[in-house]
Amino acid sequence: MEDDEVDIPVLDGRGRVHGTAGLCDTSLGVWDDAVRLLNPAALRAEAQSAAWPLAASSFWLAADAAPACALEALAAAIFKLHAGSAAGRFDPACSGAEWWANVSDSASVCRERDGYGKVALHFDKDEAVYAAAGVFVHPLLATITHLGEEGAPTLIVPGGQVSAEGEYAASRLPEAVLVPPRRGRHVRFDGRWLHGVPEALCSPKPYRRVTFLTAEPFVLRLRASEGELRRLLGGGEGYLTL
Repeated sequence: MEDDEVDIPVLDGRGRVHGTAGLCDTSLGVWDDAVRLLNPAALRAEAQSAAWPLAASSFWLAADAAPACALEALAAAIFKLHAGSAAGRFDPACSGAEWWANVSDSASVCRERDGYGKVALHFDKDEAVYAAAGVFVHPLLATITHLGEEGAPTLIVPGGQVSAEGEYAASRLPEAVLVPPRRGRHVRFDGRWLHGVPEALCSPKPYRRVTFLTAEPFVLRLRASEGELRRLLGGGEGYLTL
């Protein structure tokens, strides 16, 4: 494969990478004690270096890789927390945690020119695949871990998703969930769901909102049979093939 080519996976009829449905729990969950932050101040300082504008992109930690810093150790712990029950069913060299930090400082967010730190409503997706083919390939699950107490809540819309081509489903969504920040609070949700931090809910007082985020894609260890691959790549009903 050429360096500029992108491997685009087969998606099922619900926008998940084929075969990953049911691999682990992707329902909405909020915990205040699932992830222990032994040194929150150090993590916050490291998060500042791993956030925009000092870091221009996200980072990747394969499931079988050794963490090289505190944030990678946190990413590894989060991956193990949610994917531990699926061990042996995915390829650890190709599966893992894409991770990044977000620091929303009120002074930077409100800046008229060159402002940064806003977290508009969005969908997590493989940006390389989207740039190359315009296709939405979501992680199986996404997580948010709060490293501080300040800032606006996260808005999560269960069931709010788009097709692989980025088209919204024309249906009424039954609910939306607001999760306020609390140091050590950990949130897990389906990687296909719409989420963000509405600017209208930000505090009028100065604040610095620091979060650590992961998106966890999986590549199955078990390979499809030749007949299965032919059916999928031949345009089997209910699948997107590329």
